[in-house]
Amino acid sequence: MKRLCLPVLALCLCAAFFTACSKEKAAPAENQTETTDTANKVEAVPVQTPDVDGVMIAGWYYSLSSDENNQELMVAEYEAKVGSLVKLYSDDDAELKVVTKKDVAVDGGGNRDFVKVYSDDYDREFWVRDYAVVPYAHRGAVFEENIFLYTKPDLASIGTRIVEPLSIFAVFDEAPDGDADSLFYKVRYYINDGKTYTVNGYLLKNNVETQNPRFFDMIQCKERIAVLEEEMTKDEKSVDSYVIDELNEIYAYYNAAKN
Repeated sequence: MKRLCLPVLALCLCAAFFTACSKEKAAPAENQTETTDTANKVEAVPVQTPDVDGVMIAGWYYSLSSDENNQELMVAEYEAKVGSLVKLYSDDDAELKVVTKKDVAVDGGGNRDFVKVYSDDYDREFWVRDYAVVPYAHRGAVFEENIFLYTKPDLASIGTRIVEPLSIFAVFDEAPDGDADSLFYKVRYYINDGKTYTVNGYLLKNNVETQNPRFFDMIQCKERIAVLEEEMTKDEKSVDSYVIDELNEIYAYYNAAKN
């Protein structure tokens, strides 16, 4: 049976560089005049560093290109897996302290706001929609049924919204204000029902899994199975059956490990 290679297992490579300086300086000519023309000076370009932890909760990875009028244009490259960890580029002058682009044209129509990220999965930088990534956060998941979202970090503030089992969401790094007993995580997730919006709330820590990477791989695998099965209902030849068989085997392995 052919084996399936999962993108989540991709490794990123690092590079190093060095500079060299000459040991001697040429003596200035006796009548040489110092140049003060600022037009000849090269302004230093600030170095952008991907040093802010973030997690994808929806969306696509985009590359920055240009249209026929040489205007900036975002082009979709890959659909992001919910729960993928990324690094965002810090910017102390920006509202969220990360590098952003506002009101940029998107290939296919419309203008949107974007955030710059680095993906270890693809070993390169991308732009993503602002709603699709949560900075200063890591990922969490729930496995049990009937897990209610709280409107405040207070046991008396349980809401009516239920977080579906096998859901992945962003868990904010900063502890919630007012959580005196440290019982809650502040979370954010994307509602995929044809609208573009996110939900914020609070979950009890003992209902949330944050540590075991295999749990997240399992959920992503299950989501992929659902997508492929839907494609097969539309066109039986769209997917080789062995692919879904392999995914089901992987899902069963992770699920057994969870239990």
